[in-house]
Parts: sequence; structure tokens; C-alpha cells
Amino acid sequence: MPHRLLTVEQVAEILNVKRNTVYRWIRSGILPSIKIGALRRIKEDALEEFITSESEKPKFQRSSPDDPFLELIGAEESGKNDISEKHDKYLAQRHPG
Repeated sequence: MPHRLLTVEQVAEILNVKRNTVYRWIRSGILPSIKIGALRRIKEDALEEFITSESEKPKFQRSSPDDPFLELIGAEESGKNDISEKHDKYLAQRHPG
């Protein structure tokens, strides 16, 4: 039995997101699609797998002590996780000059 193919618009409507969001997921590889001519189609099975995998992901993940961001802001030096104290250092390193 052939797989049912959904349009980007149908997927966006099912997930209540904008088309651009669906295209971003496709480009990033987290939502598999196939190209038919100039059009993208998503297999219904792939959409179901995407929904399942996204719902199982943790919503928030704490940084590990060796996270490079913590080193950048200097949190590992002071042992504090409050980035407000290191805000200026972070901005200076991200935007020199």
C-alpha cells in the first residue's frame, strides 16, 4: 500500500505552525521529506515519527559544567551561574570593537 504524502501546507496546518517552520525543519533534516519536481512532500509515517520524537525530547536541558558558554561568561571561575555578572565580558567577546 502506498504511503500517503502530505504537502507542506497540510503539515503546517496539522501542527498549527507556519509553512516556513516546516521548511526550516525540512532543511535542518529533522523532518524527512521527498522532492517531487519543485514540490516537497512529507510521508504521513515520517510526520508521525517526527511528532513522537519531538514530544519525547526534554524541553529544557541544563548546561553541563564543561559547557563552553559557561567558560566564555566566566561562570566556571566564580562557581556562579548568574550570567548577569559577566554580561559585559560576554558582549565584548561576541562583538569586539
